[in-house]
Amino acid sequence: MNIPKPLVFISLLFLVQTLYGQKRSPARPFVPPPRKVVFGDVCVKNANLSFAARIKKYPFNGSAQVQLISFEGSVQISSDSEFVIRNAVPAIIEADYTISDTTMKESKALTLSQIDTLTGILYNYGVPRISAGEKMITTKSESGCYIPRNAILFRDSNGKALAFIEICFECSGTRLSDKRISLGDTCGEKLNMIKQFFIKAGIRYGTQE
Repeated sequence: MNIPKPLVFISLLFLVQTLYGQKRSPARPFVPPPRKVVFGDVCVKNANLSFAARIKKYPFNGSAQVQLISFEGSVQISSDSEFVIRNAVPAIIEADYTISDTTMKESKALTLSQIDTLTGILYNYGVPRISAGEKMITTKSESGCYIPRNAILFRDSNGKALAFIEICFECSGTRLSDKRISLGDTCGEKLNMIKQFFIKAGIRYGTQE
C-alpha cells in the first residue's frame, strides 16, 4: 500500500516535535565522596571550655573532694555510700569488705589547680575537628585483661562516695559508676594524658610500677 508523501512528511514532523518537546532532566552535578580521615590515637585541644563551665559537669558539680588512688581489686560504692574495694580474687572476698590502707596503696586529694588541669584534659581535648566534605573515622582499642589499678574518686560535702572513674592504664580500659559521667571526646592519647597526670600527682602504682 502506497502512503501519500504529504502524510509521511507530516508524521515525521510530528515525531521530531514530540522528541524535542520532551523535558529533559538536568544533569546532576558531580559530588565527590567524603574524604576519609583516620585519626586513630590523635588527641588535640579542640575546645576552650572555662574552668567554671567544666566543673558544672557531673560529678564535679556535686563533689567537695576529688581523689586519685591506686589499689588492687575493684572499686565499688556500698549501700551506705562508702567507697570500698573488692579483692580481684572472688574466693577471698570478705562479706564485710571496707576500704583500708592495705587495699588502697596510694591516695592523693586534688587541689583546685589540679582539678582545673584534670577537667581540661577531659573536656578540652579530643579528636581533631574536621572540615566540610570529610568523614571522620575514630579508632578505639583495648588490650589485655581488664585489671584496674587506679581510680578517680568523687566525694560530697559529707565525705560520702558520690561517683568514681576506674581506670586500667595497662589495657586502656575504664569503668564508670554512673552513666552521667562523661570522659569527653574519645581519643587514644587521652588515657595516657590522664596517666601522666596521675604520675605528676605522685601516684606510682598502676602508672609506673
